[in-house]
Amino acid sequence: MNNMDLGYEMFCYQCEQTANGKGCTKIGVCGKTPEIANLQDLLIFQIKGISCYGKVLQNEGQHIDKNIIRFIENVLFTTLTNVNFDSKVHVELLNESQRIKENLRTITGEIHNQTSYATYDLPETKTQMLKDAQFAGIMYDKSLDPDIRSLRQTILYGLKGISAYGHQARELGYEQKAVADLLALLSLGIKGIYLGPTLPAFLSPNVLQYLVDTFDLRLITNAEDDIKTCLKQNI
Repeated sequence: MNNMDLGYEMFCYQCEQTANGKGCTKIGVCGKTPEIANLQDLLIFQIKGISCYGKVLQNEGQHIDKNIIRFIENVLFTTLTNVNFDSKVHVELLNESQRIKENLRTITGEIHNQTSYATYDLPETKTQMLKDAQFAGIMYDKSLDPDIRSLRQTILYGLKGISAYGHQARELGYEQKAVADLLALLSLGIKGIYLGPTLPAFLSPNVLQYLVDTFDLRLITNAEDDIKTCLKQNI
């Protein structure tokens, strides 16, 4: 399911309405354009780079500037499903991400974790940003194990959902996201949670099976059967 050929204009599968249950590749079911989808991929790529430097500071016992935390939270929330489709806002966030990354570099100096996330420098124009966005895409590394990709995206979408809570506290209040709720419940060891009726496309069969085996996740069937199961008695 996840090993789709390259050549699509975009790739997004973070909601259960995604095209054909696999991923939106031309335009999002939600209305997201390839331009926005690609700028969002690059934004996520950039905050991964910021995190590489932030981790060094944390390991040294230093505190991360609250403005950086707020920025990362805002980026995660902005890239959540259909929260923001304004390309100007995305470019502004990308430029700010580069400024933050460069500032952190001056603080940490050269770091051991020289991944492409950390070493990448954002170009000046949106046109070039969109060209660079290709290597930031979810499906760019075709050699990546589908289950590893699925787990990474599950964590990412959970973080995006969690960011909604922080953003909610600072702004006017948006709906809380189900992935964050699910991860929070699983972290507490709660089992027997019902999901569905349509599962997110980023959950690969093996990852889903692991969650089923470990946390007794269950798929919604129909109201009558589900009530019988919940009550554990015949009705």
